[in-house]
Order: sequence, then C-alpha cells, then structure tokens
Amino acid sequence: MKRISAGMVVLVMLLFMANPALADKQKTSLALQNMTCPSCTYMVKGALTKVSGVIDVKVSYDKKTAYVTFENTKATIAALVEATTNAGFPSHEIKQKKGSSK
Repeated sequence: MKRISAGMVVLVMLLFMANPALADKQKTSLALQNMTCPSCTYMVKGALTKVSGVIDVKVSYDKKTAYVTFENTKATIAALVEATTNAGFPSHEIKQKKGSSK
C-alpha cells in the first residue's frame, strides 16, 4: 500500500475548499433607502461587490432594490446589509412569501 504524504492531503483539501463550484450559492433581494438618483446604483453595487463571497449584484433604481448572488459560506445577509448601510443606503432583506417562485 502506498503512503500518502501529509502535503498531498493538504493540497487536496486546499483545492476542495478553493473551488467556488462547491460553495452554496444563495440569492437575496435587499430593499434600499436613500436612493435619490440613478447614480446611487453604482455606489450600492460598489459597496456590495467589495463583500467577500459576492458573485453578482444588480441594482434597480426604480424598484430601490439590490439583487445579490453570493456564496453563503463566505458572505452573510448581515454583511450585505452592513455594506449598503455603511455606504449610506440602509437596507433590509425582502423576505419571500412561502410558495413564491422568485
């Protein structure tokens, strides 16, 4: 039987942990406050994309909403809310009704 080195085990573990395809993706919508002009969307998007684990951000000025896709092993909804709040746009998660398809 061949002996597996500790270095090989560590390498396999690092590759497994670093593979974003293995992370659980989650989507959420945040209701935003203080959106006074269309340029605000860029500030919100910039703040959210700086949060580690965020994959995609779309911001609607008309709906005053941010749609965020993130790795729930790296980011939390609380971290997303904190990022928008610190940028001057307090937010909260829009809870989906049970049975909602969106």
